Amino acid sequence: MRIKILFIIIVAATLALATAGYLYVHHLNSVKLNTPKPVTATIVSFAKVKQEMWQTRVESIGSINGNEIVSLNAQEPGAITKIYAAAASKVQKGDKLFQIDSQGYQAQLNRDLAQLRLSKFTYIQYQKLYKAAAISLETLLEAKAKYQLAQADVKLAQHNLTLTTVRAPTAGIVGLNLVNVGDYVAVGKRLAMFQSIQDLRVDFSIPERYADVLKKGERVDLLTSSAPNKIIPAVVSAFEPFVDPSTGSINVRASLVKPTLLPGANVEVNIYLGVKQATLVIPQTAVMQSLNGNYVYKVVNGRAVRTVITMAERRGNVIAITQGLKEGETIVSAGQMKITNNGLVTNKNALVVK
Repeated sequence: MRIKILFIIIVAATLALATAGYLYVHHLNSVKLNTPKPVTATIVSFAKVKQEMWQTRVESIGSINGNEIVSLNAQEPGAITKIYAAAASKVQKGDKLFQIDSQGYQAQLNRDLAQLRLSKFTYIQYQKLYKAAAISLETLLEAKAKYQLAQADVKLAQHNLTLTTVRAPTAGIVGLNLVNVGDYVAVGKRLAMFQSIQDLRVDFSIPERYADVLKKGERVDLLTSSAPNKIIPAVVSAFEPFVDPSTGSINVRASLVKPTLLPGANVEVNIYLGVKQATLVIPQTAVMQSLNGNYVYKVVNGRAVRTVITMAERRGNVIAITQGLKEGETIVSAGQMKITNNGLVTNKNALVVK
């Protein structure tokens, strides 16, 4: 009997201890669940909304044209003795391109120079004799005519000798050589084509709504597919005084500041019109897209607030905005995928995006 009572007491005590332990553990878990977890700020990059002075920019596509494409022809007959410029090479005005055998022309010039010296000496002597009344006026005039004729012969010989050297008419690019050293060429034989690059221009068109602000001297930036980040400057030099009725656009011509492109090339054209106006700009990386439009995260009291914006245009890595932000406000410029609306953010130890 005593054993049975002792067993009951031990079982009861064990149950009491187990119950007490369960209640204690449950209490500790309840305390942990009800204790708020500390909230940490997400590390992102910040940027300031800036104000810049921008002109209206109009984009178009244009083509580069040169003032002239000429055929380089032989002006004197003879054999080609030297080719100075390789095909497709750039040359300056007056540079030697081809040399035609000039030995005969040089010999003719030497002969005419000798004749000139003789006729000049004769004419001077006859002047003395005429003053001494030793010869007639007719004889003196005849000596004078021979002297003048000798002068003309020298000039003609010098000119013919000059024509044996074919030179670049302007700064430009030599085309493919159509002759080789040793070839005999007749007068008029084409030696190569030549493209002038002295005054390159770009022709393009813009919508008619910009007619009121279009004027000469406006800035034009050109971009090519081969160097998309290199701006080639040009200036508006002329435009049509009417609107093309078939396209509703105005044809514009701009002159390149430096001849750095090849004629015939297609380029992207950015023309800047009107006066500069204050424009709010933000980094392109700050803009997010959704079905409801474009937005950014504006930083307000350390929290990222989703803010809808209205964009105007993009230039390089910045975007102009017309609504949604004010100058000097702080926005998240990188790391948006890690945050939510009204979430805590910080730029401590973050990469600064300007």
